[in-house]
Amino acid sequence: MRTITIVLIALLFAVSSCTLSTPVPQATPPFSLALTESPEPLFTATPDSNLFTISAEIDQNYSQEEIAKILFSKWLNHFLSEKVSPKMRLDEYIINKINIPFDQRCAKELGGTFIAEAEVTAKTFLPLVSTTDDKRSDWFVAGGGNIIDPYHQLRFFSSVMFQSEDTYTLLVITQIPMCE
Repeated sequence: MRTITIVLIALLFAVSSCTLSTPVPQATPPFSLALTESPEPLFTATPDSNLFTISAEIDQNYSQEEIAKILFSKWLNHFLSEKVSPKMRLDEYIINKINIPFDQRCAKELGGTFIAEAEVTAKTFLPLVSTTDDKRSDWFVAGGGNIIDPYHQLRFFSSVMFQSEDTYTLLVITQIPMCE
């Protein structure tokens, strides 16, 4: 026991006599980019006012399926923009099918005009699955879809449509069930 105590004291003395340097942040000039440089993609979460909803003026002569397809297309198009974080960005999508359920009780419960469902195949900007610490997509990865390959996903979206004169609003509902 006495030898262990002596060894520990010797180690403490040796460590305490070492000088440890703590890095001190250096002042840097204001950030600027040369015209030939481009900034790194933004990988942090950013507020996205169109994450679950979007509105458009649509002629009332269109059918519910056509209105739903227009609004789902407009909503999905915004995910193609470079203004959207790479984690939520899409490279492309296909609306495979629009369904207007026969039972529309939920629309009335939610204060909407009608319920619409969309089956979408989407190709994400980043892979959906990563086996390393690389960046991966966060585009609606939780529930309700099937991963086809590292970049493609088949998703089913439920929504409620609202109407105010010629303006229709799509509200994507991710809660299951949508209503009681």
